[in-house]
Formats: sequence, structure tokens, C-alpha cells
Amino acid sequence: MKPEHRIVSELAEVVCKRIAWQTRIALTKMTDCRLSGDDSPLQNTRDEICAQVQGQDSIFWPAYKDTISGFVSGFVRKLQRFEIEAIWFQTEEGWDWLYDQGLLDPPSEARPACDESSVANYIIQKHIGPMAEDWSNQRIRDYIDSGYGG
Repeated sequence: MKPEHRIVSELAEVVCKRIAWQTRIALTKMTDCRLSGDDSPLQNTRDEICAQVQGQDSIFWPAYKDTISGFVSGFVRKLQRFEIEAIWFQTEEGWDWLYDQGLLDPPSEARPACDESSVANYIIQKHIGPMAEDWSNQRIRDYIDSGYGG
């Protein structure tokens, strides 16, 4: 990998992790709109999402996905242009654009028209999802073991 590609990739990774962390904090703070019910051991929306990812999707899964997407999209809109581009270059669409630029002689000086929804989806798939799969606590285990989550 060329040094400039490695640098862009590492920048994207740092920014993605920051947004994943911000999303995690925001979901943890959501305690008053839990969809699992008052008798659930789950204390916040983050617990509920982790239980859904690790167990079985509930009928509320689309609402959880929309909540995650809303937070991530909001954080992406606050990024600097170069941060959005760095992440976008990690997507298939971004790699295709870079490949096409390599075929031009000389390459275009134009900046790419990055799709922020592709950037948000990349962060959700590569960072938020795995984070939800890997995180557990006693509340999540109790919920899944009770049969509600799996």
C-alpha cells in the first residue's frame, strides 16, 4: 500500500472510531425511550441495540437502525471535508473513484462528490455493528438468557 493510501486509511479509521464512540455515548444516554419494556433488565438504548445484535431482532429493529443512522449521519455532517473524503475512500464507491483517477493521464484535480450516506453506512457496518456485537454486560446477558433476546 502506498504511504498516502495508508495515511488516508489510518485517518479514516481514527475518525470512524471517534464517531462510533460518540454514537455509543449518545445511545447510552437514551434511557427514557426504551422499547424493551419497563420490566426489562436493559437500562438504555445501547443495551437494547447490543441485545438485538447479539440475540434476535425484535419488531422494533427498524427503529433502532433509524436511531443509529440518525446519530451517525449527524456526526458525519459535522466532519471536515477531508475527513469525509478519507472515510469515503474506504467505501467501494470511493475506491472506484480513486481507481478511475489512476487511469486518467494526468489525473483530475477535482475533488470527489462524496456521498455522506455512504460514509454513514460504512461507519455503521464497519464500526457500530461490530461494537454492538462485542459489547456485553450482565443486563444484556440476562435479557438474552431470558428468551426475549434470542
